Amino acid sequence: MSKPESSPKLRSVVKPTTVLLLFLLFSSFTHAQTAPPKFRTAPDPDWVLSDTPAPSTASRDGTITPWVRLLDDQQIRIRPDGLERYFRKREQAVSEKGVESVSTLYFPFDPAFQTLVVHHIRIIRGGQTLDVLRPGEITVESDDPDEYSLETTLKEARKDDIIDYAYTLRGSDPGQAGRFAETLRLGLYGSTDRVRRRVLWPGQQKLYWRTRNTSLTPSVRSLGTEVEYLWGSESPAPCACHAEAPPWFDPRPEVQLSDFATWQEVAELASSWYRVPMPLAPPLARRVEQWKKRLPTDEPRLLAAVRFVQDEIRDGGEQGMHPSSPTAVFEQREGSSRDRALLLCTLLRGLGIEAAPALVNSTARHVIEEYQPSLAAFDSVLVRVSLGNLSYWFDPSQTHQRGPLRQHANPPYARALLLQPGSRTLVEIPGPPVDSSSVFVKETYRAGTYKEPVAFDVITTYRGIAADEMRRQLSWLKLEDYAKQKRDHYSDDSSTLAAEGEPQVSDDQEKNELVITERYHLSKFWRGRTVGFRAEQVAEKLAVSRGQSTGPLKLYYPLDFRQVIELHTPEPLRVAGAEGVLDDGALRLSYKISADPRVITLDCRLQSLRSFVDADQTPQHLKFREQLREKLNMQLTHSGDPLMLSYVIEYWPFVTLGVLLLIGLFLLLW
Repeated sequence: MSKPESSPKLRSVVKPTTVLLLFLLFSSFTHAQTAPPKFRTAPDPDWVLSDTPAPSTASRDGTITPWVRLLDDQQIRIRPDGLERYFRKREQAVSEKGVESVSTLYFPFDPAFQTLVVHHIRIIRGGQTLDVLRPGEITVESDDPDEYSLETTLKEARKDDIIDYAYTLRGSDPGQAGRFAETLRLGLYGSTDRVRRRVLWPGQQKLYWRTRNTSLTPSVRSLGTEVEYLWGSESPAPCACHAEAPPWFDPRPEVQLSDFATWQEVAELASSWYRVPMPLAPPLARRVEQWKKRLPTDEPRLLAAVRFVQDEIRDGGEQGMHPSSPTAVFEQREGSSRDRALLLCTLLRGLGIEAAPALVNSTARHVIEEYQPSLAAFDSVLVRVSLGNLSYWFDPSQTHQRGPLRQHANPPYARALLLQPGSRTLVEIPGPPVDSSSVFVKETYRAGTYKEPVAFDVITTYRGIAADEMRRQLSWLKLEDYAKQKRDHYSDDSSTLAAEGEPQVSDDQEKNELVITERYHLSKFWRGRTVGFRAEQVAEKLAVSRGQSTGPLKLYYPLDFRQVIELHTPEPLRVAGAEGVLDDGALRLSYKISADPRVITLDCRLQSLRSFVDADQTPQHLKFREQLREKLNMQLTHSGDPLMLSYVIEYWPFVTLGVLLLIGLFLLLW
């Protein structure tokens, strides 16, 4: 409905003072909309257990850990009028270094639907308890609405102080459609003296839960119209994880709560949100008819619809669980992953192609099978398309995907909940094949003589998933910035590298093959009697950060990375040939060193055969990587610049100074 206009007579009697008042009212309203949300203070709610734990008897060695967590308490109350989450923490600085860590307190919340109530902030020092709750010093930490929190710093905190604070968040996420889901951590990274998790649940409703990485069960008792579920743990073993772990690996013990009993219940509710509106609205119908007239068969029509949604619909952020109207998303060219999934299903339905949305967890992947069913178990939406006797999975949030349908690789999310009639459980998403992504780097050095410079060309060919990723990177990275990154990569202390123009990009989108050509020249290349080469880019794929602990190890997958170093020499050079294949079931390296007769080649190809290495195989696999690194090197002997005269010429002032010092030292001793 359009907004009704004011009559001319009404507009004519509006006085300047009225305009001023309206302006001030509007300004104050705008300020209220943009001003940071407020919080309030109040005593602990009467429904929480607020007992203080006994002091820990564990030894505190500040050289091992600068601070310790004495209590991590979380209590939840679910009522018809809302949801309350109570948090209490007690932390102690056991060294001067730990004071900074425990003295800054954060209160994260979502102001869109939550209110914050701070109950107390205390410092326990010796036998005294100091009240240090100062509302005026609690300020905004970030203006980002997606990462909103308040913070305060206790400037009077000292070593050995115990910081005790508690707060409550009130409000339910509207995106959960009135349903409940919560994950309670029963163990944390780092040592904790006491962990307590408590839930007060309406007695007339059923609560379902499932534990992971623990066998701990709750104590259950009735409290009037509510049921109390209580999990407690004294000095739980600290959890450890490493940076090279797969995204789905999380060793922390936890309990997942939900008011859904099965995945089927989740599918039935979510399916009602993804009904394709038929007949198509006029804007969508016109676009579908254009594709039908221009494209002869289902395959190009399918790809046209997918590319349109992926590349033409901007990311509008994730807001709520309900997708927006496909017509509105189409016209505004903006939407969440949910919006784009429903739009794609709608367009495909108009084309007569079978498609269904599917909920996925992009991090948990196959581990989602261990989850308690809930809407909160998912963070994105795919679309499964059936064409002929084959099925294809598309991520509408992805961009710059190209190539024919026969080369399409499914997203690596492993499991999905299809939103279609009869959906009862999670289904498997076939993973991308080993050969669905490849990178071929050919580095060529050409030297007609031992005089400078040496021509150095790099041609990198990306295919499949690798081409999609590079195309996506080049869509936001300026070519000059990319060129600088590559120059920095190839430069080293032994030579001077200069680029001959910017990199040249060739993109065959039909084949999904992207080629980048770089041309350089190198000065001061021939120094001494030996030159060493290393397949450095292959070595980078084998690198693992230090501190690798027990647990599975993620692998680049799919990975087919080949690096060829080809050296055209001024004279025939002898080089020790070598060839072989090393394979441990997770990685395979093929390598070859050859000479013919003035062209010396180092050819290394690394392939991943799976996406991770099991925890019990990780130590042996890390040793295997060391064996692979040894095969990436090549060294040759030549006759150019045997006395390293280029060094003498370049650094003659230092050489002269060194000679004079040696002469002076000789004369002094003589």
